[in-house]
Amino acid sequence: MSGVSGGAKGDSGAIDLQTRSLFLTAGGVVQTQTLGEGKAGDIRVNATDTINLSGNGSGLRSGSGGENTQLSTASGNIGQGGNISVTTNRLLLNDKAVLDAQTRTNSAGGNITINANTLSAVNYGQILTSTSGSGQAGDININAKEIQLYDSNSGLFARTSSTGNAGKLSIQPLSNEGTLKVNFTGGAQISASTSSIAKGGSLIIKAPESISITGNGSIISAETTGQGTGGDLTLETGKLTVQDGAQVTVSSKNSGRAGSLNVDADYIYLDNGKITADTLGGGGNILLKTSLLQMHNGSQISTNASGKDIPGGNITIDAKNGLLVAFPLESNRISADSTKFLGGNIKINALDIFGFQLQAQRPDDNTITATGANDQLRGTVQINKPEDTSRGVVKLPQNVVDATSLLNQNFCARAYESSFIITGRGGIAPSPFDVLAGETTWEDWRLSPSVGGERGEGERLSQGNEKINSTTAKVPSEIVEAQGWVINNKGQVELIVSTQNVTPHSLKNHPNGCLPTFGN
Repeated sequence: MSGVSGGAKGDSGAIDLQTRSLFLTAGGVVQTQTLGEGKAGDIRVNATDTINLSGNGSGLRSGSGGENTQLSTASGNIGQGGNISVTTNRLLLNDKAVLDAQTRTNSAGGNITINANTLSAVNYGQILTSTSGSGQAGDININAKEIQLYDSNSGLFARTSSTGNAGKLSIQPLSNEGTLKVNFTGGAQISASTSSIAKGGSLIIKAPESISITGNGSIISAETTGQGTGGDLTLETGKLTVQDGAQVTVSSKNSGRAGSLNVDADYIYLDNGKITADTLGGGGNILLKTSLLQMHNGSQISTNASGKDIPGGNITIDAKNGLLVAFPLESNRISADSTKFLGGNIKINALDIFGFQLQAQRPDDNTITATGANDQLRGTVQINKPEDTSRGVVKLPQNVVDATSLLNQNFCARAYESSFIITGRGGIAPSPFDVLAGETTWEDWRLSPSVGGERGEGERLSQGNEKINSTTAKVPSEIVEAQGWVINNKGQVELIVSTQNVTPHSLKNHPNGCLPTFGN
């Protein structure tokens, strides 16, 4: 113990412990204290392995009362409290063990800073800062990879019961490594509160991996039970799970206004869990940002007000890129009601909402409400979804258009007269996945109109358009480059030495404008 007695001046000395492990059992105390005008000394403990504080101890000269095992700093009269700093692999607080920094004067209390891979508090194990004077209580800063809190009254507390404001409570990953899991059950608590006219402290938890709260009585809260304003509560995490009667809340149970509750999580899962900002003295807004919010088994999100002339708080659920889902017929509630005044406002942005009714048809329906003391004092419920994707889509006619009415009757087509044929490896590839092959072959099977009427068997046209028998025609004595071609009556192409003047047939000479069929 290091201290300054009453009426004396000067600071008490600091306590600095460097060890592998530190064990304090029932009655064990490490303490700095001032009852005079000076500052209480700081306590610094660096244990590379474990700090284990366990047992129902005595010798509490810091003014916290009770019998506890403590690392504590106290400030009596006008002295300032000292700070507590703990660095270890594993910190265990068990069976009413306490880390306590408090002030009972007009001077500020000390801060508590924890750096640990694992922090566990079991069976009334507590870390707390408090003020019972006009001085402000110190802050609690926890840097860890995993926090485990078990059993009723175990937890982390920043309190004021006097005119001094409560300190802040902050939890974040150790060394900004990005991984932190917070798990507590069985009535364990994390709380920043005021029970007086002073302001309650804010509470911030940044756990990138997860925050899981289980069991009736388990709670994360920033509350006011007096006339002072409650602090704000902020949670930032990958997954928030609240189940089996557990609760995340900012609240006002007296005339003091509640703070705001903000949650930013990829996934929020409520299973008989509550996220609330219920008030008697006003305030208490909720903002939830998430990609998926699921509510199950009578879960609740509420900003209900019960005080005279106190409106319900506002609820904003920002899931514009996600979903809001409630399991059917399980009495899940989103409410911003006021029993004696104006209902609050509810605004939900989501890709879609499933399972909710704005007006309950059955007692176990899932509902969204913003009721007031009467119909004229109702709040508002605004649900925003992306614009209807059907806008701008042309509605197709139900009756199919008669294709024949679209055809020009002056033309006709014969399947065997006009066609496009793929042969061998040429032309278009057999499928879109095949490579277009080279050595393309083109064949055109269309028949040309005859010149001078139909040709007889074995006949072709000469340069002068006279008929020549193909069987008796003389073969030129020398090879001459072809200058043209004709189609014989078998549909075959014949090359000719010289071209001829062709006069196309007029379509008006044939019925319906169709060309005659050759070779028939």
